[in-house]
Amino acid sequence: MRFAVFPDYTAKVARARAAFNEARKLPRDVEAVRYSLLFPARLRITHNGTLHIFTSPGEAKGFISSLAKMLMKSRRSAVLLLGSSLWSVMKEGTHRTPCA
Repeated sequence: MRFAVFPDYTAKVARARAAFNEARKLPRDVEAVRYSLLFPARLRITHNGTLHIFTSPGEAKGFISSLAKMLMKSRRSAVLLLGSSLWSVMKEGTHRTPCA
């Protein structure tokens, strides 16, 4: 026999929590971000040990978007750096292609 318990929120609280649905999907794509939905309707986001709590879905989406952009810029820098170091290795002739 299985027994399940589900929260029974008022319609107002359920709507307020549902407003964060889109904002809650965004952190899944961003590394090093943990999130949870607090009662009644607050989104808690932790990034690099820093805690942020949002009561507005718009503010949360804006923060997550800016965080994602910042991470993309740092990735691009890493790719450019890695790319330039690979280019210098290839230019020096020390790069060997694998045998088939």
